[in-house]
Amino acid sequence: MLPMKLRKVLAASSLVIILSDLAIAAEYFYNEGYRFNFTKSAPIGLYRISEEKPQKGDWVVFCLASSNPFSVLAKERKYLGQGSCPNGLKPLLKRLVAGTGDYIAATPQYIRVNRHFLAYSAWRAADSRGRPMPESLLIWNNWSIIKPGMCLVMSGLNMNTGFDSRYFGLIDEIYLLKVELILNFYL
Repeated sequence: MLPMKLRKVLAASSLVIILSDLAIAAEYFYNEGYRFNFTKSAPIGLYRISEEKPQKGDWVVFCLASSNPFSVLAKERKYLGQGSCPNGLKPLLKRLVAGTGDYIAATPQYIRVNRHFLAYSAWRAADSRGRPMPESLLIWNNWSIIKPGMCLVMSGLNMNTGFDSRYFGLIDEIYLLKVELILNFYL
């Protein structure tokens, strides 16, 4: 039997090797276009970036522009962790629900797209921790047409607590990457 000190050294060495292998594997998957989602905004699982142009109904990833005031809020309140975006935050994963030419009506009570109500789209005056939310960047009005190149993204799992376009407004479609769910963890 090995002395206790030697067993501890071997166990620690094995752990370092396993962790370094996991880091290498994670970097490989990231470089190959794979992304993990463990948030409540979309199905938990493994996604792969697609070469296809995103269409309505697709899952998309994007970075919130540094110029968007909600980027600062996301960092301060830790809505998004540290990540690879130019603003230092993680990309968001949302459902693309409307784009160029679609009609939208946004009020604090709901968002409608082409006359259809979006479930769970009410703006909330406070976040899940009770902190007040700033005024939405969506214009509260009657019907308006989404301008060319812009789109509306929403949390996709029937939740009205998501951090999405009802707060940070429309997103420029050039920043969107389509992703496909390839493994759902059903947690």
